Amino acid sequence: MTVDKGHTNTGFVGDEGINGKKLSQAKTIDPNMYTLEIQEKKAGLETDYDPYQHRHVEHPTTSNETLIHLLKGSLGTGILAMPNAFHHAGWTVGVIGTVLIGLLCTYCIHLLVKVEYELCKRKRVPSLNYPAVAQAALLEGPNALKPLSKIIIHIVNVFLLIYQLGTCCVYVVFVSSNIKAIADYYTETDTDVRLFMLIILLPLILINGFGI
Repeated sequence: MTVDKGHTNTGFVGDEGINGKKLSQAKTIDPNMYTLEIQEKKAGLETDYDPYQHRHVEHPTTSNETLIHLLKGSLGTGILAMPNAFHHAGWTVGVIGTVLIGLLCTYCIHLLVKVEYELCKRKRVPSLNYPAVAQAALLEGPNALKPLSKIIIHIVNVFLLIYQLGTCCVYVVFVSSNIKAIADYYTETDTDVRLFMLIILLPLILINGFGI
């Protein structure tokens, strides 16, 4: 009886023996072959696990939608400050710095996705979030770093919280500053920008509460 990839499973024999040989002849095969075949098959099953084939996405996106999400996440309000940054840094430093930072960010994202995919294959799970990737990477790494796996989850969550709060603050300041500029122009007043921050804060909280 044969299995995939042309391997012969000597643990199961048909009525005609192994590869047409008699059962009496099959008994003379080295018993160690059974163990080798089983281990080889088991190793093949572990390497053939594809996390992408086991993921169940509630709202999948197309390639174009994914590209738009990537651009939206990468090109935030900070891009509006690029002219001011180039004004202070100059064309040479600005262009070279922008290219280098772009390449560094792209490499880091690619490395993160690649590591997450490899860890999913080893753990045989469909996906891992950021804290779980960090913990699994330390557990699979050197023994000296394995004790850090217990606290790395909290460290990653703290950095994610700081990042999300910073992003929200930037957008609130950006929207409030534009509303203030328009309001001051038509009312000929100088209203504190913090008042507009409080005004838009309530709608933003309600939007988050409704899950929009």
